[in-house]
Amino acid sequence: VRFYLQRHSRESGNLVSSQVAGLFCALSAIIASIHWTPSLYCLPVMMTAGVMLGAWVKATHIDDTNIVVKWEHPARSVLIILPFLAVIFFMQGMLRSQYHVLQARQFIAAGDMEKFGAAVNHADKTGFGLNANAYLLAAAIPLGILEGGNKTLSADEKNNLSQQAIKLLDHAERLNRFDADLYYHRALAGQDKEKNLRRALVLDPQHLSSRMALADLLMADDIINEAFEILKEGMVWRYRLIDPAPYYSQISALALEF
Repeated sequence: VRFYLQRHSRESGNLVSSQVAGLFCALSAIIASIHWTPSLYCLPVMMTAGVMLGAWVKATHIDDTNIVVKWEHPARSVLIILPFLAVIFFMQGMLRSQYHVLQARQFIAAGDMEKFGAAVNHADKTGFGLNANAYLLAAAIPLGILEGGNKTLSADEKNNLSQQAIKLLDHAERLNRFDADLYYHRALAGQDKEKNLRRALVLDPQHLSSRMALADLLMADDIINEAFEILKEGMVWRYRLIDPAPYYSQISALALEF
């Protein structure tokens, strides 16, 4: 851009220079926004910027005085736009799906299960069934019933709820097997608890729920030293998105035993 401005600033005046600089400043702003937006938005932003730039290069050219659109082949111009529109349609669905996921988390934190269920359904529909987070949240319903009614449920009811959760988790794993929440929920469903909790910590060392659950599991087996080491490893992280108070209470209580 700097080379172009230096080369054409005297020949073609400020109009072309301003248009070219304005276009690339806009694209630079889009790319720069990735640094402070959630990771979910990075891919669609980069794809959109790339398609925008490619379409602009193909559909325009620069003469001595201005930037003009090439309409020699209208059909080609339409074909350039179609992939862009397809990407926008797909990505807007995924973004809306993630918005409903965030809403669902707020509803379940507030104890509003009716709105929580509706938000999970919306997340699944708007994400074309491709958002693993929607299935993880759906699995939280039977797992929550299992945890809350552990003493009143019959063995068959517990088994049915566990199978419902596992089925949803299997679907989530097919979509994204690198989510620590997936393995934490598998442990809650009774599937190889220690292995799944350790797997969750490998994927996300800041997953405090898995760290605390693994420590509890080890302490129940009277493996106190390893439980303390597991908790102590989490002290190197700074937790900004979740409340670490229960974790600090757990490690402080265990430290007093040594």
